[in-house]
Amino acid sequence: MRIIISNTFSINMLDVNSIIVFKKAEIEEIKSLLSIYLYISVVGHQPTAEVYSDLLGYPIAFNRVSYTYKDGDVLVVGQLHGRLPEGTVLNKGELQSCHITWWIVRRVGLCC
Repeated sequence: MRIIISNTFSINMLDVNSIIVFKKAEIEEIKSLLSIYLYISVVGHQPTAEVYSDLLGYPIAFNRVSYTYKDGDVLVVGQLHGRLPEGTVLNKGELQSCHITWWIVRRVGLCC
């Protein structure tokens, strides 16, 4: 199993018809996963990667790449609350004041 750290989830991350489960998680659960398993960052925004590093206590790299879900992957998503106005890009200081909800995203099966 490998952990994928992301700042978003997109249907484009799937290459087959899938059944996906989203589980809201506390930050301590995320830290525990990172302490046990290999993890890879696909966080595509430098200040967000820095804030995640600060919050989680592990280095989370800025890594703006396309990601495709693979069997055995567990996606950890830090989701900002609310919707930003179009064109808004937050800096690290602004992100630090935002509420982040953590999600564990898993593919539990294939469908259709």
